[in-house]
Amino acid sequence: MVNVKSLQHNFTYALKRKHYAENYLLKTLLKSNKKMKKLNLLLVLWLFCFGMVKADMEPGNSAPGTTTDVLLMSGSQSGQTGPGDNDDYYQLTAAADGNITVSLFNSNNEYAYIYLYNSDGVSQLGTTQGFAQSGISFTTNGLAAGNYYVRVSSSNGQNYTVSASEVSPPEANDAEPNNTVATAAAYSVNSTVTGHIAL
Repeated sequence: MVNVKSLQHNFTYALKRKHYAENYLLKTLLKSNKKMKKLNLLLVLWLFCFGMVKADMEPGNSAPGTTTDVLLMSGSQSGQTGPGDNDDYYQLTAAADGNITVSLFNSNNEYAYIYLYNSDGVSQLGTTQGFAQSGISFTTNGLAAGNYYVRVSSSNGQNYTVSASEVSPPEANDAEPNNTVATAAAYSVNSTVTGHIAL
């Protein structure tokens, strides 16, 4: 006879602890009798089909410069953090100068942190934190084209989606690179000039 209470317990546990559901159910499969094996296998398949258990696209704590995971501008990535995997890193490339916004959402309202680092993976350019079921985000202005790194961090278990976008400045990049006194551009009294600078 099928142990209904045991099945209900497995189902409830999987819903509450999504990031542990796969390992838990697979272990249960190995210990169960033949009928329970079939029922648990169906439950695992159902959870995967309906997105209750998400695979971690970035499975480790790869540091900037070593991570192979890419977050496309105007795109998103899904993953997990939790005990033993507190941090996930993504490489982000800006094709032009502009303001970069990084956002994060998680499904269980866990407290999370998101960071943006320069191409060296050390210099922090922006960060925010908070309970993320409704989403958290920040914008860093005046960034140059190039490579950056996004870090997602939480010591608690979370299934998250992180995204990034960029808004280019209305002014075109300076035609004359007036970065020094020797290359200063001419400027008349009582006149106005426009331009933009980037970190």
